[in-house]
Amino acid sequence: MRGDRLWDEGGQVWQRSMGSWLSAAEVDELVETGHPVVVQSFEGPMRWLTPPTARQEWSQVREHCVPPGAGGLGAVPDARGRVYSGISWRREGQVLVGLLASC
Repeated sequence: MRGDRLWDEGGQVWQRSMGSWLSAAEVDELVETGHPVVVQSFEGPMRWLTPPTARQEWSQVREHCVPPGAGGLGAVPDARGRVYSGISWRREGQVLVGLLASC
């Protein structure tokens, strides 16, 4: 990942644009319909998830997810102290869901 670009395992470039933050409801829909998912954090390498793994992981972190600037008190951290934000990456009409884990 570099700035507004992300390279997948196959070397394809995905791009992020303004307004690319996703609500939990939007992530719900994208994960359920089988869009690819990548978990990004500052603690280690990106993790690319298969659709079944993405559904399972999303069900565990959903309550800890809020888009930046959403207002309110923000997300409640999980047991490891992480909160998550959904972000969309796009390439040729396709959407890649990024789950950005932060402290």
